[in-house]
Amino acid sequence: MLQQLLEWKDDEPLWIVKPRLEPISRKLSSLFWMLPVQRELYNKYNNVIIILDTTYNTNRFQMMLCILTVIDNNYKTRIVASAIIVDETLDTYRWIFDTILTETEVYPRVIFTDSDPSMIHLI
Repeated sequence: MLQQLLEWKDDEPLWIVKPRLEPISRKLSSLFWMLPVQRELYNKYNNVIIILDTTYNTNRFQMMLCILTVIDNNYKTRIVASAIIVDETLDTYRWIFDTILTETEVYPRVIFTDSDPSMIHLI
């Protein structure tokens, strides 16, 4: 999957693809991606709502799929980024939002999420 995303990024530089590796083992611990159209949507609607949700154990690596969405001006939910993560720690969520800020130079104004303690602490 990482290889495919990096190939798409090579073909279209506006893709955002950020892998995160374990410091010692160099094993993939997280992977963030944002398509060019998702980047446009995020830049346009970041002040409305960001909803962060994770889905558990949906792949053979037991990693979680994290979806970030916004609500557009027609009240439709739009996916603006995705990440595969190994845990829901403060450090992992900070990495996701640092990646968004670094790549888009825009931090979300409103964040809605479930009652995850790490996310609450980050916000």
